[in-house]
Amino acid sequence: MNNPKNGTQLKRIVSGVSFDIDNGQFKFDWTANDPDKDILLLNEDTSGVFDEDDVGYFYAYTYNPNAELNQIATFRRALKSEISYSANNSLVIEDEVNDFVEDGVLRLDKFKRLRDFAVIVNVRPTKVNQLLDTMRGYIAQYVKSKHLRLELIKRMHDEVQFDAAQARRVLSNSGNYDPEDIESHIRRVTQRFELAKRKRKLFEMKHFAPEEIRHGFSNFLKFASAEHQRLYESLQGVDVLIYDDFYTSGATVKEIIRLLRSIHEDNTLTVFVLIKQ
Repeated sequence: MNNPKNGTQLKRIVSGVSFDIDNGQFKFDWTANDPDKDILLLNEDTSGVFDEDDVGYFYAYTYNPNAELNQIATFRRALKSEISYSANNSLVIEDEVNDFVEDGVLRLDKFKRLRDFAVIVNVRPTKVNQLLDTMRGYIAQYVKSKHLRLELIKRMHDEVQFDAAQARRVLSNSGNYDPEDIESHIRRVTQRFELAKRKRKLFEMKHFAPEEIRHGFSNFLKFASAEHQRLYESLQGVDVLIYDDFYTSGATVKEIIRLLRSIHEDNTLTVFVLIKQ
């Protein structure tokens, strides 16, 4: 790929990510895609936008609908560095991942100019996440030189709440459950929620099913420091970029939005995710 940092323009990518059985690595093919075997299609048609609750969402990539779930899970872990890609037996190549992330960030820039953002916000991961680090680096490179980078962190277990009414509304609006099923899910999740709090394992939210139930969790994020909160409180009428690596249920992003809006309703919020499920 051409390097935009040297003043050249990225070529249009029509390509895909597949798993190369011969060398045991994920292959980033920058010249062609194969809808029958690719895990991820990288052509520009797989980027997209949507609006929800007056917030604009942009995602750079989506998984191929034909991809196998186990390959998607392995690819996701490799990108997040749960499987190292610096060792000789790596599943993904660091230079390829860097190009992959930078191209995603530049796609966002076409949707909304990065230099317009005054604040960028993310949730601090609880363990090493090299993908988020790479995203942060490229975003910082392309936004205006004077911007705030604020982090949110998870609250203590005893501060987190489960809003059964909100979870009930989300389940009902999904149209996938009849009233008896909804009440059964609510009772079961409420029990699991209280048990997880006692065992201090609350933040394994991905294990709460159905997926929509996660929208009932609230008050599980806070600013990383009082200084970060004070800085955000001092800003009004600015463009704020919220970013994350993957978008699945959207529960975490919704909680970020709820928290930021509880402080300022007039800031313009935009969500950027690298890969949408």
